Amino acid sequence: MGEITGDTLLKDILENYPELLPVLARQGFHITFCIAEAWLTLEQIAQNRGIPLEPLLDELNRNIDKSG
Repeated sequence: MGEITGDTLLKDILENYPELLPVLARQGFHITFCIAEAWLTLEQIAQNRGIPLEPLLDELNRNIDKSG
């Protein structure tokens, strides 16, 4: 899948990198997601929840490197 960006859909992260679920939880994503959010981009969800996007992307991509 490559690098995660603000345009990446949540469903793509969950399908390709399920091990990133704890990272999402630490960054303010609830463990139980609304099914509609699966089709939103990380940028859209971050904006809706008031989560800073860049720190989220940095942590997700760092953890991909560790697991890859």
